[in-house]
Amino acid sequence: MKFTFEKLRIAMFLLTALFGLSQARAASDAEIIRGFNLTVFGAEYSNALGKPKYIRKFSKPVRFMVHDFSGKKRKATVERFIRSVNKNIRGLNASIINDAKRANFNVYIVTKKNHDKIAREKLSRKVASNVSGNCFAHVKHWRGGITSTVAIIISDNGEAFFKHCMVEEIVQGLGAINDNSTLHESIFNDRSKKTSFGKFDKIIMNMLYDKRIKNGASFNNIQQYLPVVLNDVRRRIR
Repeated sequence: MKFTFEKLRIAMFLLTALFGLSQARAASDAEIIRGFNLTVFGAEYSNALGKPKYIRKFSKPVRFMVHDFSGKKRKATVERFIRSVNKNIRGLNASIINDAKRANFNVYIVTKKNHDKIAREKLSRKVASNVSGNCFAHVKHWRGGITSTVAIIISDNGEAFFKHCMVEEIVQGLGAINDNSTLHESIFNDRSKKTSFGKFDKIIMNMLYDKRIKNGASFNNIQQYLPVVLNDVRRRIR
């Protein structure tokens, strides 16, 4: 009798867990669509960069160039992450080059001391002053897509801070430009302690680079496509 009761208890626990997972999945679908809308529309530094309400992503191949001014030999780590991003986002065509004239996504690895100097050299005075002392990605775009990105990553404020900045700014520079403090599962949250490109954000970026999500599309124009696109992306990302 004891054995039978134990089996029943375990069965009830499993059923409860499975029900909970199904509920969590449904909630997660809603949360991911919400996260998509919060991150791809708007911009983190809206005062300097404006706050456009349309889709922005690279429609042409992304040519990264990594510049290391950190004195810590961080370049290989950043390039390894860029290669992983290219593998994890379907529809993205990214490569690493060593030609400043051809690069359309420049990543500058800096220190707290030389941050502002390099920002002033690579960006306009208005943008540089708005992001003083911060990791950031500055994205130039129009309704046809992103034309170029400059990302600045601070290297000497601790390992976790460096990794968080690296992931956030490089991925944001591909089109998920906005931050939101309510996205607890996302790297697109300056309060987050995450240091990796997690499932939540991989799904958002794969939705963004899905061919059905067009550059220049407004918030209202894409809502009908998001559940279908999300369902397709979920099949690939486990």
